[in-house]
Amino acid sequence: TATVSGLVAGTSHTLTWTISNGSCTNSVSTVVITRISNPTASVAGANDNTCNNIYTLAGNSAGVGETGTWTVVSVPSGANVAFNNANSQTATASGLTVAGIYTFKWTISNGVCAPSESTVTITRETLPTVANAGANQNTCATSINLNGNLPAVGSGMWSVVSSPVAVTFGNASQNTTSVNGLTTAGNYVFRWTISNGTCTSSTSDITVIRDELPTTSVITTVAGATCISTQNLTANAVTTGVGVWSVASAPSGASVTFSNANANNTTASGLTVAGSYIFKWTSSNGTCANSESTVAITRDALPTVASAGTNQTICATTTTLNGNLPTVGTGVWSAGVGISFSNTNSPNATVSGLSLGANTLTW
Repeated sequence: TATVSGLVAGTSHTLTWTISNGSCTNSVSTVVITRISNPTASVAGANDNTCNNIYTLAGNSAGVGETGTWTVVSVPSGANVAFNNANSQTATASGLTVAGIYTFKWTISNGVCAPSESTVTITRETLPTVANAGANQNTCATSINLNGNLPAVGSGMWSVVSSPVAVTFGNASQNTTSVNGLTTAGNYVFRWTISNGTCTSSTSDITVIRDELPTTSVITTVAGATCISTQNLTANAVTTGVGVWSVASAPSGASVTFSNANANNTTASGLTVAGSYIFKWTSSNGTCANSESTVAITRDALPTVASAGTNQTICATTTTLNGNLPTVGTGVWSAGVGISFSNTNSPNATVSGLSLGANTLTW
């Protein structure tokens, strides 16, 4: 029962046990002692994150004659993990379907020697919330508010996809934030991105159309009066936006139409009721404030039909006239040279200076 020392690792040693007695032939027996090496130090690989249900492990190689084995140390509740080949240093672990921490052990063993073990932690991440940048917008302002959805999983970030000029965000990491510097008309495209670890990010774009101020409205028709039921209207041409004529106000009972309400030069018809008509020329473009100008046209009523009275034959140089009294308009008497009226606006004026023969007086 002697103790033998000096055994060399990886080497087989044959020991002989001999029993002898005097001149008798010895009795000999041998035993082979094989010194096994300690297993290679296990290295399970670096901790990692994944967004996949399958992960390829990366343990170190086992030495000749050694055996490597992957085992599960811990997984999130509900997960069911399996290896395609538990003895392969690059085994594939499948079933990482539940978000959380998965711990795997890589064990290298060699015979009766104590095995070498190490672990690796794989964090299974969750897909980020699906991004929604909100509805497209039109604006005439240089600053607007963006309204992306609030991430339940992951974090969000606003970015510029395209822009006529450089802009800035109030806080690009907030789902609701301002964007400033929309000083040039055109299309601005912003992107709301929600990310979570190694998972593929979710993105959503929004287009903001910055409208340009419309052409300033200028009516060139001069305010005045008319006695007909139509009126020509003129204004400046709209180069930015759309121009339209409208009736700001009209006498009760009037029904006005335009030959072309969008033409800067148009004809208004239907001025059939006496009174004031106010026409408006509006220049508009998108969400920008309209530019407006107006002109007032007064539709006069037809004057009362004039009646100068019956013809007279007299012997005097003066007489009283009998014109009718106007209910609409103003009356005035006129005549040739030398004739005068006591009141030219009175239907019953006295006329003087009548000469021999026919004197024609007009009411």
